[in-house]
Amino acid sequence: MRKEAVLLFASLAAAQSTTTLSQVSYVYTSTSTVTIWEFTTTTTCDCTSSSSASASVDPTLTQSSSSSTTTTTTTSSTTAVTTNGDLPVTSTSLSPTLSTLPGTSTQLSSSMSISTQLPSSSISVASSSTSIGSGPVVTNQAYIDAIVQNHNAHRYNHSAPFLNWSPSLAATARKTAERCVYEHDTATDGGGYGQNIGAGFDATPAQMRNFVSGSLYNGEVGFYTAYGSEPNMDDFTKWGHFTQIVWKATTSVGCYTNDCSATGLAKAAGVLPFFTVCNYSPPGNLLGSFAVNVGSSIGLPTLPPPYDVTPYLPPQ
Repeated sequence: MRKEAVLLFASLAAAQSTTTLSQVSYVYTSTSTVTIWEFTTTTTCDCTSSSSASASVDPTLTQSSSSSTTTTTTTSSTTAVTTNGDLPVTSTSLSPTLSTLPGTSTQLSSSMSISTQLPSSSISVASSSTSIGSGPVVTNQAYIDAIVQNHNAHRYNHSAPFLNWSPSLAATARKTAERCVYEHDTATDGGGYGQNIGAGFDATPAQMRNFVSGSLYNGEVGFYTAYGSEPNMDDFTKWGHFTQIVWKATTSVGCYTNDCSATGLAKAAGVLPFFTVCNYSPPGNLLGSFAVNVGSSIGLPTLPPPYDVTPYLPPQ
């Protein structure tokens, strides 16, 4: 089944937004020292489950720089979201002001900047012994296997080390998913991790394979061409999920899928109310580090539905 997906790149700063399938309008005002780009786009989801009408996915972008300057940005944007899979035309106005604070900042141009503030110079994640609670999703080994194996099949194809499942990252992902607000949160439990989020994919292993391989990887790998160099960040929304999946320096992943049927999934109108959050450590998509972390394919074909990884993974 062809499914339509809305790709929303959310800021770490406070935001107010309303979302529909026909149009997205938002006004974003940052009052903190943490700023990122906001992007809205659409893609299609080649879904195998007849129970899901549409789905959304959303990546994060971080950066690596030793600068001690951070940027506060006010963003105002109105974006028309098409329903035929085409990328919309987005008008974004960024007005940066600079302040000297502990953190990192990368100035991309005179009109656009990306910045984020890490808690310290070294990225830390909660202890692996952190409880993930009694929820049925993250304790389901089939769910875990689908996510880890499909990540690793694509990482193998791009010469990246295999990921391990992190109960602590999954526990943090659960806190975000259970809020039932479709937006990024990379500050919970101290932050320091990357994040991909998606809406409309239920917690079955089949849909997690579809989420990882069908949407995040297959839907974007063809758009990335900057192997061995730094990419044009204007195209980030086309491939940002893919690069996080195959990022060589990332070693762990932890995800949680929450059923938000009781309250609805805010900021994701028209999508089935399943919210999946995947956290990654160390985080990917670091500015200035793409050349060494995103390897070219060794030639394996993309996984076709139902995204069975068995023929693609080497013996372990």
